[in-house]
Amino acid sequence: MTRQLSLLVLCCVVGASFFVVRMTQGEVRQEDLSYEAIYEIRRLDAGRHPMELQASGTIIKYYGELSGIEAGDRVLVRGKSVDVRDEQRRYYSPGYSKYLLSRGIFQIVYAKEILTVEKGFDLYTLRQRSVDSFQANLDSMYGKQSPMIKALIYGDRSELSEELMEDFSKTGTTHILALSGFHIGILALMVNILLTKASVHRRGAIICAVLAFYSFLTGMKPSILRASLFFGIYYLAFYKHERYNLFAASCMTASVLLVWNPYYIYDVGFIFSFMSVISIALFFPMLRGRLNGFRYIDNFFVQAALMSVAAQVLTVPLSVYCFGRLSYVSVLANLFVIPIVSLMMGMSVVSLGVHYLTRRLPIFYLLEKGLVGSVKLLQGLLLYTNHFLAELPHAYTDSLRIDWKGLAAIYVLLLGLYLLWEIHQIRENQYEPKRNLEILIKE
Repeated sequence: MTRQLSLLVLCCVVGASFFVVRMTQGEVRQEDLSYEAIYEIRRLDAGRHPMELQASGTIIKYYGELSGIEAGDRVLVRGKSVDVRDEQRRYYSPGYSKYLLSRGIFQIVYAKEILTVEKGFDLYTLRQRSVDSFQANLDSMYGKQSPMIKALIYGDRSELSEELMEDFSKTGTTHILALSGFHIGILALMVNILLTKASVHRRGAIICAVLAFYSFLTGMKPSILRASLFFGIYYLAFYKHERYNLFAASCMTASVLLVWNPYYIYDVGFIFSFMSVISIALFFPMLRGRLNGFRYIDNFFVQAALMSVAAQVLTVPLSVYCFGRLSYVSVLANLFVIPIVSLMMGMSVVSLGVHYLTRRLPIFYLLEKGLVGSVKLLQGLLLYTNHFLAELPHAYTDSLRIDWKGLAAIYVLLLGLYLLWEIHQIRENQYEPKRNLEILIKE
């Protein structure tokens, strides 16, 4: 009953999201060649060309050089604006337009001049300074190997090479470079270990607070919000002594996020994130049930392999539809890559904390060097293993193509198979109470 109700609520919210999106597409502002406005800067990407400044609902692109501007400042911008919802006069691809909408960006301002009106300091300033500090310290600690660490800790993939990204794409492990539930799980585990002596309720509340701060620090991305809300629902269910249902939690979380921003339906990462979780919720019990007689069913690597296969049941068709690529070594690659990345992320976060301690207490210098050296060794192993698997003969194919009708047919078939398995399980278990009673009577 919980699953059906959750699915009904999700379907209603998705339908309402499409309605809101279609209704607001006509509300566009006209292009203004003498556009002038004051914005409060929320995010600043200084390492790109053009430089991008993000304000509320707006991206400001500037091709000149800026200095002294921080997040939180109020700036006067002169230039021209383009509404990303304007389908008649579009200066960009539809895919990019939908990506911007999913981030809450409704207009692009091409600035000719930017002047600081007022210096400010708020949470956005704190976030920007924290990220800048992390970047500077990671660069000093890891040198040329810092781009991978930045991607793992706070999702900055701007410095990763195209060759490296291509290797991860070929092996189906790109998800480790995008902030998701995997990263949230590692962070929650680390905090849980640090607070072992605290009560369970206090520990859960602190972890929720840490995850909320981490979500804000990394830019409130849909995949991070999804994972953080999942943990919040799990903790609430534990606190209320209620049973936690992964499928119901997925539908509830998706509904909350779509109410907050209906344009998330355009975000590919959002869709993949929920597809993988729902796929695990539906098909992991089925795969485990088929292997109940297997001797090593409870082995960690067997469980990890089953989890990887279950996650890909619903995501692989979507991946082929969106990107036309299918990796044949994905399950094997994830078995190797995920444990290495888990160690890398945990040790790199600890090394960053030790680095800050070393500034005041030099006694930690050797510990910092040991951690940095270990992370570099693990990164070398990760890249070598991933590249080796990517270069295997027939490791992937780029020749598959399906349209939306084929995608819908595949999902109908998969869900039909799941329903048949569920009906079979119900029929098998309907006499279970009677069998248990007979056993008790005999004893």
